[in-house]
Amino acid sequence: GPRSRALHPLEWVRVEVHGQAPRTQVMTALELALLASLPDTSGVWAALGRIGELHLVHGAVSALARAPLLAGGTAAALEGGTGAAARRAAVGQFLGRMSLVTSLAGVDTYRTELSRTPEGRAFLAVHDLALVALAGRDISKLATSGLLRELAHRGGVVLSQSGARASVGLRESVESIQALAKALERMLAEGKAVATPDGLRFSLPGGAEALKQAFFAIRGELAATRALGGIRGAGLAAGEAEKTLEALKLLAAESQELALAYNAVARRAAALPADKAQAYLAAVEKLRASSRDAAKPALAILLHRSGAPSMKNPLAFLKEAEWLVNHPELDAEAMGTLARKARMGSVDLGWLRTTGLTAEDLNFMARDKMMPWDHFRQAAAEPGNRTLQLRVRERLRGVAGEILTGRDARKLFPGYRMTGRQVKLEEGHVIDYELTSMDGSSIRCGVEVKGWNENRWRKALDAWHAHQQAKNLDEGQEALVKQLQHLLDQLADAAKAPRGKPFLVSTGRSSGPSKDKLRVFLDKNAPGTQLIQVEEAKMLEKTKQLRAALKLPEELAEGVP
Repeated sequence: GPRSRALHPLEWVRVEVHGQAPRTQVMTALELALLASLPDTSGVWAALGRIGELHLVHGAVSALARAPLLAGGTAAALEGGTGAAARRAAVGQFLGRMSLVTSLAGVDTYRTELSRTPEGRAFLAVHDLALVALAGRDISKLATSGLLRELAHRGGVVLSQSGARASVGLRESVESIQALAKALERMLAEGKAVATPDGLRFSLPGGAEALKQAFFAIRGELAATRALGGIRGAGLAAGEAEKTLEALKLLAAESQELALAYNAVARRAAALPADKAQAYLAAVEKLRASSRDAAKPALAILLHRSGAPSMKNPLAFLKEAEWLVNHPELDAEAMGTLARKARMGSVDLGWLRTTGLTAEDLNFMARDKMMPWDHFRQAAAEPGNRTLQLRVRERLRGVAGEILTGRDARKLFPGYRMTGRQVKLEEGHVIDYELTSMDGSSIRCGVEVKGWNENRWRKALDAWHAHQQAKNLDEGQEALVKQLQHLLDQLADAAKAPRGKPFLVSTGRSSGPSKDKLRVFLDKNAPGTQLIQVEEAKMLEKTKQLRAALKLPEELAEGVP
């Protein structure tokens, strides 16, 4: 028919297609123009659904990106409560739209499977109605009309009627919708969230996180019911498994991390055969029961990891994790950092347990997010790998220097107290320590520790001088120059107001040509930097102690120190 008016490319329109396969599709005007220009539309309709989802995602991201503009004020206002409130509102809109898009989009993958039964077709009808409301940006209508509740109900009917015939993916998608509907309904009923056409707005800070926590906890409940049903259906005792899942459910109310752990464990148990699910939950309970109170953050991370589908042997992983969560001398920060590394596969807890590290050294090293545990383990397994041994020895000198600096801080920095470690600076650099003056001025100073020996300092400073003279450098010299430049960048960042002048901690003799060269280098390139030196003998002793604890070879060929 005649065109009534011009359409904006991203304006939403409803298209009715008549013929042998009549249907209705919500799309943008741009998509309609593309579709109308194609002589053969076969296969296009399926793609348009995904394109629509991407536009919804784009809308959610745009709401987040517009956060500073929502305040409608000046830059000064954005630094205050108005800007913070605007950013929270944008995050709420983003979460509300993205959660709904993610949950509803998963259903389209199983449209053919759902279309085979009357219950599935009824579920799809409500689902498509919800998607139309979402496409129209009317989240308030979607959240308050009962559509989501009806969708969750019809999804339950589908799963009940399908029984074991329902695919794992379909079950996951439907249960995600059920959990989102219940979580959103709970937040709206308690007045913690308000649905608007643009998204969700939360009455209190942290409301978005509370919704996510509720979603994962409810998602875990649904999976736990399936897991227990499978165990009972196989004729196995489910009492202990039920107690374990109930304990995790109670923990899920404490934090989002514990809710994620409950969700992961319950879903992993539900996906396993009954006997293996029973054994898995028994291992989960053993880990939970043995963990100290300070280990809760680490416990949440480890349980979450054990439930990941990619974890091939969760029982072995949980067994190794027991040592970590009941270690009597590790603090919460050290346990949490090691747990995160174990989740990413960058530390082998079973190997770490076999090392001879003292509790003090393990605590110190474990808190460092950048500690290369896998390199240490590999070096212990390959004592003849000279290149690896040299690299690890250099890293251990740095670790030894940091340990000695932290241990002797009062002696090395009179008038200061150590108040931070691995501190991120304004320009993005990370400094080893931060000191705070005790004279009442609260001046903070950065401390960078460099574990180089005197010979390495000499080579590095000579390479720097050659570089300044525009001389050709070999690969090793270029690497040393880059390291010195990085050091200067760290010191410059640490010297910016309101911080005081930074400290550089090195090793070597209290006097000599190398120290003089280093002092001249600092005066010229990082003026004001205060040079502190620790005894080389102490460095060698500490490095040797760390090598022995990690079971690394003491002697290397050609007299390597």
